[in-house]
Amino acid sequence: MRGPGPGRRRCWPTSPRSSLTVATRLFGDMVRPDAYGRWREDGNEVEFFFEFDFGTEDLTKLASKLYGYQKLAAATGITTPVLVWLTSNRRETTARRALADTVSQLDRPALVPVATSAADLLGDSDENGPAAARWLPVAGTSPQRTGRLRLAELARCWPHVKAPPPKQSTPPAQAQPAARTELAAPNPLPPLPPTSRFRSGGRP
Repeated sequence: MRGPGPGRRRCWPTSPRSSLTVATRLFGDMVRPDAYGRWREDGNEVEFFFEFDFGTEDLTKLASKLYGYQKLAAATGITTPVLVWLTSNRRETTARRALADTVSQLDRPALVPVATSAADLLGDSDENGPAAARWLPVAGTSPQRTGRLRLAELARCWPHVKAPPPKQSTPPAQAQPAARTELAAPNPLPPLPPTSRFRSGGRP
């Protein structure tokens, strides 16, 4: 699916039920993100988990999900940023405090890069999608202080996050036909003995 401008994004899924099904299949019971995406723009590419806040969940509970993401990253050896989308800038400010507090308690906070944005933020010009300069890394997950960044720029905040592997452009090798095996003919069997038409001591 192509987004605004030169970037391209791939996300799944489109419904809560499919979200639960796909997340459970891919990540077990460690995390259940609302979506997983990959964004490529101007030679930069970033993969991310997406947490969508409807404004009804307790923010402490929202922040506690970072423990699961740390567990997943430690188990797989893959560090994937977590992007949290809040309903308003006011709620984002409160959520960032809860998220930063949880990050400070993680055993390995570098495994869980986190950035937030809010629905009521306006991007540069007329762009107001998730690719705009609207993402703010959470304190403790980025070695440098920075302002709002574009989605594609987040990778620069977390240099330890490995870039997604490129897609395979070469076609898969064709399967080789199985080697023909010659089977030896079985040894001939001796003929069966003739069956008598008469019983011993009896009549035909």
